[in-house]
Amino acid sequence: MYWRFSNLNGFLLLTFLLLLLILMQVTVVCGEDEKATSMKKTIESFRQEIQEQEDQLFGITLYFKGICVIYQHDKEIIDINREAYENITERGNAFIKQAKQLLHEAERDPSKVKLIREFQFPPIYGPPMANEMTRRARILYTEH
Repeated sequence: MYWRFSNLNGFLLLTFLLLLLILMQVTVVCGEDEKATSMKKTIESFRQEIQEQEDQLFGITLYFKGICVIYQHDKEIIDINREAYENITERGNAFIKQAKQLLHEAERDPSKVKLIREFQFPPIYGPPMANEMTRRARILYTEH
């Protein structure tokens, strides 16, 4: 026994197959849209992270300038703080520059987005008072 297609059966089968193909394409396109949206969110989040690092460095600059004003008659304290300030800003600026370069590359080549996800900014401050100094730098930046 074999199955015989009538014109109506053939039409229904073709319609079903076309709908199935359209659904498969929509699923693929939606998956690509989600992937593109995720990449855009990652890039935007990284851009914000860079801005936060720049803001912290600006807060550190304000902090150092404040130390210079408060201790203007004590050259030793200013010199100690200047050395720490220069080390922090040099290291911070180097990582910000590296991050901006990576961001630029990821915007041009989406395969580089995974490198953004792996990138870690080191703490701007050294270990002993990292959280406290970061909090102070943020306060100085927001109040200025």
